[in-house]
Amino acid sequence: MGCGVIKTIDLKERAYWESYKLQQQLVDEKIKGDATDYLLLVEHPHTYTTGRGGDAKNLPHGRIPVFRMNRGGDVTYHGPGQLVCYPIIDLKTRGRDISVFLRKLEAGIIKTLTSFGLDTRTVLSRTGVWSGNGKIASVGIGIRRWVTFHGLAINVDPDLSYFAKIKPCGLSGVNMTSMAGELSGDICIEDVKRRFVCAMADVLNG
Repeated sequence: MGCGVIKTIDLKERAYWESYKLQQQLVDEKIKGDATDYLLLVEHPHTYTTGRGGDAKNLPHGRIPVFRMNRGGDVTYHGPGQLVCYPIIDLKTRGRDISVFLRKLEAGIIKTLTSFGLDTRTVLSRTGVWSGNGKIASVGIGIRRWVTFHGLAINVDPDLSYFAKIKPCGLSGVNMTSMAGELSGDICIEDVKRRFVCAMADVLNG
């Protein structure tokens, strides 16, 4: 699977920590000279993660694993029905501008969701994408020697009740929504993957 010059690796369903180790392996290879950029696609089992500045008060209590990671952003949830993408991208060849890269990730999400007929938007000073009744996609990246990792999550059709156990992205009063909820129907995650890969290739290579 893939469009443009970016290679896509679909991990299907994979534990969070396993996909993180693969990210680090690819980052190491790129630092050593690998010219290929990657999009890792994955669905995780129920998992909570929090970024470098995450507030412990926003973390859930229970049996679901929680990982404190070296990315931006606060606590978020990953689980079945959510499309997670980890872009392993060398920003030295793409302008060395983290803010521009974040806006491109949001633009790729918006391009994907718009293709399904969803009305989407960004919110000033808040990273991510909103649609209709709430936040539909989250973004949080890490960077090592200008190579990106971590990434973004699009709520295709996850169990949104898991977000109710946390303060998503550390924001009070944020309602999380999904493609299935906004469109009132079943959404094929494989279809979302195909459209997303091509949308991101267009945005990143444009």
